[in-house]
Amino acid sequence: MNISIHRASRRAPHALAAALALALSGVAEPGSAAQRSAHPGMASHANAMLAQPFADFSRLRAAFAQAAAAKAAAPMPSRVPMTRRVQSLSDSGPGSLRETLASAVDGDVIDLGDLRGRITLASSLTTSADVTINGPGRDLLTLDGAQQGRVITSNGSLTLSDISITGGSGGGGIDGGSPTAGGCLFVQGNLQMTHATISGCSIGDATTPAAYGGGVAVGGMIYAKYTTISNSTVTANKLAIGGGLVAANGGPLINSTISGNHVNQVLAPADAPPSASPQFVGGGGGVMVMGATAPLYLFKSDVSGNAVTAAGGTYLDPNNNQTSTEPGSAYGGGAAALQPFVVASTITGNTANANGIAYGGGIFLPPVPPPVMSTAGAAQPRMIPLVLGRAIPDGSSSPIFQYAAISGNSATSTGSIAYGGGVLNMGTLSIVASAINDNTTHGGTGSWSGGGGIMSTNSSLLNIQSSTISGNAALSVAENGYAWAGGIGVWYSGQLQMSNSTVSGNRTEAPSGAYSGGIAATKATLTNSTITLNSAANNAGGVALYYDSSVAKTISSTIIAGNTSTISPASADLSTFGSLTIGGDHNLVVASSGITWATETPLTTDPQLLPLAFNGGPTMTHALPVGSAAIDAGSNPSGGTTDQRGYTRVVGANADIGAYELDTDRIFTNGFDARVGGP
Repeated sequence: MNISIHRASRRAPHALAAALALALSGVAEPGSAAQRSAHPGMASHANAMLAQPFADFSRLRAAFAQAAAAKAAAPMPSRVPMTRRVQSLSDSGPGSLRETLASAVDGDVIDLGDLRGRITLASSLTTSADVTINGPGRDLLTLDGAQQGRVITSNGSLTLSDISITGGSGGGGIDGGSPTAGGCLFVQGNLQMTHATISGCSIGDATTPAAYGGGVAVGGMIYAKYTTISNSTVTANKLAIGGGLVAANGGPLINSTISGNHVNQVLAPADAPPSASPQFVGGGGGVMVMGATAPLYLFKSDVSGNAVTAAGGTYLDPNNNQTSTEPGSAYGGGAAALQPFVVASTITGNTANANGIAYGGGIFLPPVPPPVMSTAGAAQPRMIPLVLGRAIPDGSSSPIFQYAAISGNSATSTGSIAYGGGVLNMGTLSIVASAINDNTTHGGTGSWSGGGGIMSTNSSLLNIQSSTISGNAALSVAENGYAWAGGIGVWYSGQLQMSNSTVSGNRTEAPSGAYSGGIAATKATLTNSTITLNSAANNAGGVALYYDSSVAKTISSTIIAGNTSTISPASADLSTFGSLTIGGDHNLVVASSGITWATETPLTTDPQLLPLAFNGGPTMTHALPVGSAAIDAGSNPSGGTTDQRGYTRVVGANADIGAYELDTDRIFTNGFDARVGGP
C-alpha cells in the first residue's frame, strides 16, 4: 500500500553543553503485576529502561566552555564591519577565504559571488566573529574539506547562502578545543542557511566515545531554508547522535531536505577498556534537537532515508567489578526531538536498528510532562507568524503533526524491543489531518514488536484528528516473538483520544502471539471514526481495550467492522482482556467479545464500506455507499462541524456513523465545487 498525503500550502542562543543535559526517563511498568500479565506487550522488560543515555557530557561541556571562553577573550580588530569580496579559489594566501575569515569582525559579509569551482582545504577554516558568507549558488561553488578536517569551525554565529559544503571529517578525541561534533560545520552560536547544501561529511570513528552531528553541529538555533543536509555520518562506540544535524536550541527547517544520513553506534575496538556506564546509544539519524524546551519546526520539508544502528558494547559492572555486555539502543531513525512541529512535511523511509531497544523508525519524541488536556479531543494549535510570514504552530503549545505524511519507516530489534515504526511518542502529541502509513516494526527472538504506525508510552497523551493510520504492521518472524498494535499502541497509563479518523489495513504477525491489529489502548476515547480491514491472529483484529475498571472507555458514532482475527473470530472487531463496560452511543460494531455497553447496544449490520481512497480532503477515507446502515444513524457528541475530509458533518436527519459523511448532492469528490466559487 502506498498512500501519500495531499499537502496543504504551507531564542537566543545557549551553549550546547547546557542543552545536552537531555535525559530520557525510565519506562515505567504498567500498574500491578496482575495488570502487566493481562496486557500483551506490556510485560516487564529488563532492557526497556532508558537509563539517561544522554547524561554523560562532561568532556563535551568542557570543550564548549573552552570554545565560548576563547571567543570572549579573542581580540577583535577595531573597525566597522563591511562587505569583503574574495577573489581567489586558493586555500590560503592573499584574497583567499581563509585569510578573509581570519581577520573578520562581527557583522562582516564575505562575498564569494565572483568565484566558480571548488575551494579545497588543507585544514578547517576558523573564525570567532559573527559573519555572513554569501556564495554565487550552490551549484557554482563548493567548499571541500577533502577529508582533512572540519570545513568551518565558528565560535560565533554564522550565516551561509548559495554554497555547497562537503568532505569535512573528524576522528576521535577533541579537535582544536572543540568537541567531536560537526563533520562539516561546527557553530557555537546560531546558524542560518539559505539555498545551501551540506553533504558527504563525517565525524567520529570506532575509537570515539561520543560524537555529534555528522554534517552540522549547532550550539544555538538552526534556521534553514531551501537547504539540503545529506549523506553524512556520525560514528562512536558509546554515544552517536545527529547523523545530519544536531542542534541545541532547535529552530525551523523550511522547504529543506534531510536525507541519507547515518548514525552508527559501533563496538569499541577489542583493546579498548570497557565503559564505566552501560549506555550505548544511537539517535537522530537525520536530525536531533537536544534542548528540553527547544522546538524543531519542519515546514514543507522532507526527512527521508536516514538510519540509526546500535551495536552495544561492554561495560564494567560496579557491583562486581566484572566486564559485562549491554545491547545497543536506537532512537529516531529520521529525527529525535522533544518538541517537534511537523507541518506539511514528510518523514519517509527512515530506519532504527538495534540489538536492544529500537524506538521510532521515523521520529522519536522523548518524554516531557504532559499538559492538562480536555478529554473532548486535542485543542487546535495556536498559530504565530515566523520570519517568513508563514504560519506554523506556536512553540509554546504541544507538539503537533499537521498535514504531515509519516510513511515507509521501520524500527527493528534483533533481541529486545521494537516499538513505533513511524512514531514513538513519550510525551504529548497531536496528529491532525495527517497520514501515518506503511510503517513497520520487526522483532527478534523472544522480543516484542509493537506500534507499527505509532507507539505512545506510559503517561503519554496521543490525540489524533482527521487522520488516516493505514497499512502499518508489527511483525516478528522469530521463535518466541510477539507482536501487538499494528496501527496504534498506547501503553497502560497513556491516553488515546481519536476523532474523525480512519484506521485501516494494519496488521500484526508473530509465531507466539499477534494481538490488536488496529488499535491497542487502555484509556481511550474514540469518536466519529472508522476502523476496518485490520488483522491479528489472536484477539482483536480491530481494537483491543485493556482491562481496567477504574478507567473510562468511550466509543461514540464509530464504525468497527470488517476486521479479522484468525484464532478468535468472535472478537475480530472489538475485544478486551477481561470484562469491560464501555460508554458512548450510536456505534456500529459487528464482532465483539467481553463488552458491556453502558447506554446503547451498537448496530451489527455490515456498513458496506467502499475501498480506502481519496474522497476529498488531505487524507484517504472509506466512503459510505447509498443504503449503508451507517447513514443518518450516528451522533456528533463533540459538536464538530466537519467530517475527516473537512466536509459538512451532519447531512440529513443525523450524522453518519464513522469518519465519512455522505452527501449525495456533492458533485466533485475533491470538494472543488464547495471550496472554489460555490455558494
